[in-house]
Amino acid sequence: MPGLIITRAVERASCVIKAAELVRPLLPFPELLDRENGLRDAWAGQVQARTMSLLE
Repeated sequence: MPGLIITRAVERASCVIKAAELVRPLLPFPELLDRENGLRDAWAGQVQARTMSLLE
């Protein structure tokens, strides 16, 4: 199972980011969600490229 998570990390992160966009207009500080999503996307790319582990 961890292998599947790693190979599809970017796809999974994109799904979470897309779902989070639904609540963005309701947030008092939507730019914080943007920052979180940027980090989520960057980390997923690193996990998928195997330059960062899931534990990091």
